[in-house]
Amino acid sequence: MKANTCLKSFFFTIILIGASYTSRAQIDLSHRYTFAEFDTSATGKLYFRIENNNFVKNNEYFGEYTEGYTLPGYSIQPSLMYYAGKNVRLQVGAHLVKYSGIKDFSEFVPVVSAYVKLGKKWDMILGNIKGDVHHRLIEPLFNPEWQYLRPTETGVQFFHQSERLWLDTWIDWEQFIFHGDEIPEKFTGGISLDYKITQPEARFNLSIPFQMTAFHLGGQISDYLTESYSLINLVSGFKVSQQIDGAFIKKISLATYFCSYNDLTDARTFPFNKGGAIYPTGILTYKHGEIMAGYWNASNFFAPKGSALFYSVSDYKLDYYTKKRQIITAKFTYHKTLMKQVKFNAQVESYYDVEASALEYAYGISLVFTPNFFITKLDFE
Repeated sequence: MKANTCLKSFFFTIILIGASYTSRAQIDLSHRYTFAEFDTSATGKLYFRIENNNFVKNNEYFGEYTEGYTLPGYSIQPSLMYYAGKNVRLQVGAHLVKYSGIKDFSEFVPVVSAYVKLGKKWDMILGNIKGDVHHRLIEPLFNPEWQYLRPTETGVQFFHQSERLWLDTWIDWEQFIFHGDEIPEKFTGGISLDYKITQPEARFNLSIPFQMTAFHLGGQISDYLTESYSLINLVSGFKVSQQIDGAFIKKISLATYFCSYNDLTDARTFPFNKGGAIYPTGILTYKHGEIMAGYWNASNFFAPKGSALFYSVSDYKLDYYTKKRQIITAKFTYHKTLMKQVKFNAQVESYYDVEASALEYAYGISLVFTPNFFITKLDFE
């Protein structure tokens, strides 16, 4: 049946006892952020904005789950950005992606984004939303390389930020259909939040993360052949943190994430329709970046937007399946703010597959340029 399937509610609570030291327990990707934050003091101002991300990412993957490849290129998004009031911003432009070695742009799409501040703590974005790495999802749930492969998300998004709670919830509509189309609709919904249990100003903090992504393929009005399905991933756990503020060592962290996968329609051809994983991580934050270590222990896990390195099935070998996966991860990052709107990031990643006794690794650099150029001030009644 091709009718949209209602996502079932799934309650997930678990307790971790740990000790450590930051509010983050995953690699900080803020040096790759490009979306413009709202300026409440810019009422009536018109800007020309550039969002430019120059990148090289080389994946040396030789295992059974995904193939290695290199991503050299850049994305650029020129736009006009107008603050219609202290609570409303409209942005209109185009997003272009170009990979080195080919003549044409791989992506050329219009960008229209309406940003509305609903109150002191709630924001809404319609159109092109604040996507990819801005969601702060862990890598098994959402591969950071989507920023290079599919860097625009379109739909609706709500934000909440207070002293204790950071929350991002969104729907990214990936494929729209008309009546009689021979393709299905596709969309991804998500929630990403972090709630601080301890006092926000405390140097030692305990917080609870919760993340969810739900992918749906279906549609009642199209005539596609594949069966509709809905997949959901949930992540929860506990994080403890303490700020060090030393001359070189800034923070230390330890956290554990509990992940689940569930096919709500039993329509996929995988040998499984549900599974889970545990993912303890630790991070040492130093003056110029972070050093991360993690241990992925999974049984029958899949996430449509996650890194294929963590799957229990191959993304390129038909019917390749391993129920149990154990991966030891290690990452090193270096960040440098060259100017206020120019940020450099370098990263080295390694993944050791315990069962296969195989090491896979990747490395890359990126340079993000996000200036605003004031044009004029326009006042409308």
